[in-house]
Amino acid sequence: MQTDVARRRLRELILDGAYPPGARLTEMEVAAALDMSRTPVREALRALAADGLVRPSGRGVVVVALEQGDLDEAYQVRAALEALTAELAATRQREGRIAPADLAALREIAIDTATATAEGRLA
Repeated sequence: MQTDVARRRLRELILDGAYPPGARLTEMEVAAALDMSRTPVREALRALAADGLVRPSGRGVVVVALEQGDLDEAYQVRAALEALTAELAATRQREGRIAPADLAALREIAIDTATATAEGRLA
């Protein structure tokens, strides 16, 4: 669905810093940047506002600055999920229930996540 694609891409751009805190975004600008129509972008912006990543401001939205406490909580949740994922993968590997390609994919995700963390981004 176009709205899901727009939401995911816009979320990535915000979290990667392409749209920094305080940046003002309009439907037209984002639609042009994502090469999409305005309708899925409008819905994506509404969803991101509900998520707390942007806030409505006049004829567009403004990217919010995440508070340090919010970032700390996000990293704690991510760390817990990573630990659980590693535990499940290890169990499945011992039991022969994980394909080598899937294990390699998990390693790549772990590397990407570690890189994002080192760069101060939320992966």
